[in-house]
Amino acid sequence: GLSAVKELSDVLRSSVKKQRALADQVEAMKEMGLFFNSLVQDLEGLRESAVHRLSSLQDEQDKMEDQIRQAQEKQQLGMQQAIQFLQNQLNLLSMQSQQDYADLRSASKALKVPALSLQESICSGC
Repeated sequence: GLSAVKELSDVLRSSVKKQRALADQVEAMKEMGLFFNSLVQDLEGLRESAVHRLSSLQDEQDKMEDQIRQAQEKQQLGMQQAIQFLQNQLNLLSMQSQQDYADLRSASKALKVPALSLQESICSGC
């Protein structure tokens, strides 16, 4: 009887020891679960932050593209206006030159008669 009680006591001690070890393992697993849960929450926060920042960067890029497009349109319009202005100035200069040539031809024709008259006077005086 006594040896059976002793054996039962040893079995119970061993069982309690194993249960404590299992309880310690369960507690460690709970702590790891909490740790991993915390990591998951941190990663979720990082993901949300990254998505938000990426969205902000895309918005900034869209704004920059719009500003570049507007600057390009403004430059193109300015160039068209400058080219039109220069073309108008060249046309005006050409018209003025043509008028000057016409005035010179007219003045030359007007001098032809007095020059012939002067030539005749010089020749008749000889």
